[in-house]
Amino acid sequence: MFLRGTPTTINTPSLQPVFMYDGRDTTLEEQALGAIHAHAQNGFEPTALQLQLIADFQRTAPRFFSSLQLFIFARGGPPPELPRGLTASQKRGRAMFDDVPVTQGSTRGICATCHSGPMLDVANDFNVFGAPAGSRFFGVGVSERNKLNLPVHQFILDGTDVVATPDIGMLLTEPMPPEFPPFIPLVFLTNLFKTPSLWGIKHTAPYFHDNSAKSLEEVAEQYTFFFETFLGITLTKQDEADIVAFLKLL
Repeated sequence: MFLRGTPTTINTPSLQPVFMYDGRDTTLEEQALGAIHAHAQNGFEPTALQLQLIADFQRTAPRFFSSLQLFIFARGGPPPELPRGLTASQKRGRAMFDDVPVTQGSTRGICATCHSGPMLDVANDFNVFGAPAGSRFFGVGVSERNKLNLPVHQFILDGTDVVATPDIGMLLTEPMPPEFPPFIPLVFLTNLFKTPSLWGIKHTAPYFHDNSAKSLEEVAEQYTFFFETFLGITLTKQDEADIVAFLKLL
């Protein structure tokens, strides 16, 4: 498969929301239409009004929000605040979401590099990958590890670079999310997926774009693999337990 072309415009992420792990939809209406096309052979096309009514329902029905705080926030209320934690483990996990630079030998702030902002789904100013603040697409080694042994496909990027992966992520969207400068080689954008919000995460298993983590414990173990493999940062079993203890508070 050939993937050619790069984004020609750059927009602030907050000005253009995207849905789905690969960022394929930019509105709830597009997401609804995609679901109609993907899940059944529809006998007729929905009208613009019907799609709008679906989107309006999703915006106003609490069932579509993972917490009451998010529902209130979506309707103009204050942004949700991170819980401080009560136990020592919860507090250590909370520190991993502090918006501070990551320093050698410390886990403080490592999660906030990608999970920051009111929705815990954007990069902060201290992102360890060099991505600008507000970026929403990252990879954490899920496709590279391929725990489920999914079929691997070969992709040719920019006409010359060959990448083998079970799911290349946002590069299959057309157009790609507009937050990446056009001069970045596509090979550096492989296996990137939209960072999900973490609010209510204890209720949303399985996790990751391929559903390869069945529990928060498996999520934490995946990050141990990722930090060690790609960043040379070692997480202990206690670090994993601290992450899980805090995530269960969200």
